Amino acid sequence: DSNFESLLERLFDDDFRVTGIDLTGRQIGAKGVTRLAEALADNTQVRQLWLRDCGVDDDGAMALASCLEQNMTIVDLFLGSNHIGDEGLKSISDALALSNLTLVSLEMDGNRVGDSGIDYFYRALDKNTSLLVASFENNRIEDFEKLEMLQKFLGERRS
Repeated sequence: DSNFESLLERLFDDDFRVTGIDLTGRQIGAKGVTRLAEALADNTQVRQLWLRDCGVDDDGAMALASCLEQNMTIVDLFLGSNHIGDEGLKSISDALALSNLTLVSLEMDGNRVGDSGIDYFYRALDKNTSLLVASFENNRIEDFEKLEMLQKFLGERRS
């Protein structure tokens, strides 16, 4: 729609007035997230990004991961209530491990992440020192000890 197109234009222009984006509930899907990620890759203004319940799947998460490899201003990323599974989380984890040093919090509640995705994410935190908060409530994780270990690790990092 025209509002989304206008937002993308402002992001490409690095508009200093756009420091947070909340698209919660707008079903922009993988295609919309890909366009958004492209617009945010070189943006230096946006610090918070809410994409809860936006129809983001693994492909959309991969596009966001590419964005996170370049973008060094996004601090908080909210991806709850989407369709992101292990592959999408692995892409985001790779971005965090390889280059992103600014993301502080990641919310992934209500997605399709399983045990292997959490394992991969946890290993990525060995190389990433910026992430302090991560939430994975209501996913497909069966080994809850892994979540407890992750939360303990992040809690120690915060103190």
